Amino acid sequence: MHSKQAPISPALSQQLHIYRLLLSVLVIFIHAFPSISKGEAAVMRDCLWLFRTKYILSQIISRSAVPGFFFTSAFLLFRKDFDWKQNFRRKLKGLGTPYLILNLGWILLFFLLQLFPATAGIFSSPDNQIRQWGWMQWLNALFGLPPDLLPFLYPTWFLRDLLILNLFAGLLRRLLDRLPLPTLLLCLYLWFFHAEANMSLPDLQGICFFVFGAWFGRKGLKLEMFNHLRMLPLFLLYLLLVWVDIRNVYRPEFLPVHNMNLMLGTFLLFSLAGLLQRSPLCRLLLPLSAFHFSIYLFHEFTTQTFRKLALGLLPLSPLSLLLQYLLIPFVVVLFCILLSLLLRRILPRFYTLLTGGRS
Repeated sequence: MHSKQAPISPALSQQLHIYRLLLSVLVIFIHAFPSISKGEAAVMRDCLWLFRTKYILSQIISRSAVPGFFFTSAFLLFRKDFDWKQNFRRKLKGLGTPYLILNLGWILLFFLLQLFPATAGIFSSPDNQIRQWGWMQWLNALFGLPPDLLPFLYPTWFLRDLLILNLFAGLLRRLLDRLPLPTLLLCLYLWFFHAEANMSLPDLQGICFFVFGAWFGRKGLKLEMFNHLRMLPLFLLYLLLVWVDIRNVYRPEFLPVHNMNLMLGTFLLFSLAGLLQRSPLCRLLLPLSAFHFSIYLFHEFTTQTFRKLALGLLPLSPLSLLLQYLLIPFVVVLFCILLSLLLRRILPRFYTLLTGGRS
């Protein structure tokens, strides 16, 4: 029988808000990793230190962000008893509505821009010729069907998968109540030996960390436990595994090492959020954290636009590419916050609908 949980303390609530803000920023770094021009790709191939710097930050440290989102979402749901229908109805509004609005909105924008010669060349990808789409391409753009598994605005796959997982939340609750240890062990096995990004629907990484978060919640464990871990030994272990990971990039037999990095990173970032919550920076970060969902929703094409502008205006050198890589995500965060403030001011109802009532 699951015992009723005490309310989350103000300190933990603040820590969770800062944690989500950190994760949203790291998602931008994930999407800043791939080269978007042949010149940038050539520099990356010839400059090993630049590739390794971007790989460590984008493909190791930042890759802990999405598991962290799944974990906290499940933990907050499963830490208390919930009505399945009411929960799914709320999630349908809070996740499904932004998902459909954003994907349909970007499809419409691309369609309109493809009508004008001045902008048609910029939005002329063969996969995005919207006037030529058949019904299967529309379904794939809206829902991210196999084999691509990614909707038109591809970061929103997270919203889709989280909605699917909430659809089965009642079944998972029964499974955790009856077979908690086998369920946990199965997901640990899948995580270390099979979980790769965007390989299934819903994503196996998301399934595993949703189950981990749900297991923590049903067991009545407290997230504050991660604030009391012996951080120095864990951090040294993390650095060692990062070193092993970077020397064996994309080798399937080292997937357990890579995924151990992501798991450790998820909880180390949560501990970092705790340190920030107890620091003077909390006064700055807490107001910004109110926009974490907006940053996640608005960052993708914004990031690509700023990157294209920078590549066109700045020299194509390793140092220049490094500075662009490090600075553009923070410019994107500022832009997304300003856009959110503008929308909230001039279109408050639409903004509330777009963000699922979060801000």
